[in-house]
Formats: sequence, C-alpha cells, structure tokens
Amino acid sequence: DGMFSSRGMGAGGCSWGVLPRAPRDLPILARRWGDILAQPGSALGRDGTMLADGHDFPPARMTNAAALVALHVAVALFGFAGLFGKWLTLSPVAIVLGRTAIAAVALGILRLRARQHAPFDVRLAANGIVLALHWVSFFAAIQVSTVAVGLLGCASFPLFTLAIERMFLARPIHRREATTAILVTAGLVLLVPEISLANPLVRGLCWGLVSGFTFALLAVMNRRWAMGRPATDIAFWQNALAAMALLPFALASPWAL
Repeated sequence: DGMFSSRGMGAGGCSWGVLPRAPRDLPILARRWGDILAQPGSALGRDGTMLADGHDFPPARMTNAAALVALHVAVALFGFAGLFGKWLTLSPVAIVLGRTAIAAVALGILRLRARQHAPFDVRLAANGIVLALHWVSFFAAIQVSTVAVGLLGCASFPLFTLAIERMFLARPIHRREATTAILVTAGLVLLVPEISLANPLVRGLCWGLVSGFTFALLAVMNRRWAMGRPATDIAFWQNALAAMALLPFALASPWAL
C-alpha cells in the first residue's frame, strides 16, 4: 500500500523490518504485525526480526567502511583466481570441481555453526549448474587467451544483467544504462583483432562473454532465493550442486576440457 518500507521478505511471503512512516500509521502497523504473527509457526526473534517456520533470518548489518574493505578484498581475490587459473596445468573442469567442493565444505561448516537449516529445494540445482558453467567458461577464457581478456569478458556481466532483467522482468532501461551498455559493447569490439575463432584472443573473449552471461543469469536467479534464505545457505547449495554436476565430467576427462 506504499506505507511500509521492507528490507526483505521472510518465508511464506511475510514482510519483516517494516517501519511506520508517521504516528498515525501505528494502528495499521499493529494490525499488520498481528496478521503476521497469526500465521502458523511465526514468531519474533530476540532482535525483533521475523521468525518464519522456525527459521531466523535477520538482516545483515555492515558499516560503510567494512563494506568497502570487503569489496576490495573480493576484487583482489577475484583477480588472484584468474592468475591461479593461468598457472595451474589442470583443466577448467578440474579447477572448478576442486574450487566448488572446497567452498561447499567451508560454507557447510559456517552453515552448521550459524544453525542455518533451511530445507533443500531441488530448484537450487539450476543455480548450481549455472555456477559451474560460469566458472568453467571463466577459466577456459583465461587458459586459451590471457588473464586480461578473460577478466574483461567476464566484466561484461552488467550488460547481460540489463538484457535479462528487460527480457524476463520487464525492467525499463534508463538512458544512462543504455549509454553504459553501448560503451561496454564498443570496448569489447575493440578487443577483437579479427573475426576468426582461430585467433586465441577471440576464443578467449567468447568464453569470457559466456562467463559474464552466466554470472548475470545467476545474479538474477539469486534474487528470488535471497528473499527467504541467508546468503551462506544459498552459496553452500550452489557450490555443492556445482561440484556434483562437474564430477562426472572430471572423472571422464580429468586433464582436458
């Protein structure tokens, strides 16, 4: 009704973190919380966040300084991932299998310590497959060309995000976003020395574009899950399912793509 500000949605479609905009809205807010608490299995956590169906998913809190530090660390780690992909003599499938398996184990431990026990949903398998395709294409781009070409191709994901949101979510594209998309496309075209797949840079850029597309697709798909699951739980299932999807290919051809 435009009066409530919601930071997220709990399981079962219940909003939590709602705040009144004016004192006159308090009676309506009280009735809304009454409706929420009347649902089976619903209650309030110690900090006032929603407990739905026995799961406590409080909103994450991070200061601006901590967020900037985390962002820079993530960028550095992402860059190192490309370097390791170039240094290792393993195939992209083997690299991603090891990467996702180790990540699943580490995230599983964190998930248990945080006592996050959201039920498994078979639809998460699609996220795992897309994640596997993203990382395999990313490391393939780096191995057939250079780290720079692989990273630049993968960095095209905002362009694909705009296209996916426009196609499936009917999201309008603003003028600034359209200008950015044109500039990104022009930059990618400048990377192409010739229109020939025999050129390793062209093959690497093609793999990089596949990596960027699958990353954008995964980001859009994760929006649905982020409404009712903590990030650790989503990442755990994605990595675990990606590892299981890649295992047969790694066993069939462990040293080649």
